[in-house]
Amino acid sequence: MYSVNFLQVVKKVVPLLFLFLFCAPVENKDKGKLYDAYYNTGLSFLQVGDYSSAIENFMKAENIRKDDPKLYNAMGLAYMGKGLLKEAEAYFEKALKLNPDYSEARNNLGVVLYQMRRYDEAIREFERVLSDVLYKTPQQAYLNLGLVYFAKGEMRRAVFYFKKAISIDPNFALAYANLGFTYFELKSYDEAEDSLKQASELLKKMPGSELN
Repeated sequence: MYSVNFLQVVKKVVPLLFLFLFCAPVENKDKGKLYDAYYNTGLSFLQVGDYSSAIENFMKAENIRKDDPKLYNAMGLAYMGKGLLKEAEAYFEKALKLNPDYSEARNNLGVVLYQMRRYDEAIREFERVLSDVLYKTPQQAYLNLGLVYFAKGEMRRAVFYFKKAISIDPNFALAYANLGFTYFELKSYDEAEDSLKQASELLKKMPGSELN
């Protein structure tokens, strides 16, 4: 036989347990919606170059979730946009700690290392990106490798990687432009002129171009 005190406790506790069980999923769902709202708002600010507002919203999202590598990649891009490269590096590394196969974040980390003139480290990151057969835009990594080797003064290797980028995307104006600059450094003036002309023609076809 249960005591009166025990029954009174049960009457108080059981409704609280049901309240917790039924309310917790709703609360988590609301948190998920709030996270998405902050994250997507941050992305919108990032796309228009308002990096401070982007970071503000990303930080609010981080207060809700700390396990989303996409958030840390976006935060890295925002800090990179503000020129805060150390902070950008830290956030890209956070993204990669959560998902070592996140090649977009690894490519962005390589760009930051390149901007910090840590060229050999950047090369390692870009090469690792290119080892990912599922990476959707390898031409970007090849372009970045070309830029690194150009900065290192290794012009022939830069030419090789710019051409690799163009072989994947024949409409890659930026790769043609950098190929032209590299040929100019090599005093291959005819090739430089051809590449820069091709870059100019491709840029004219881009939406919103002022070169028409």
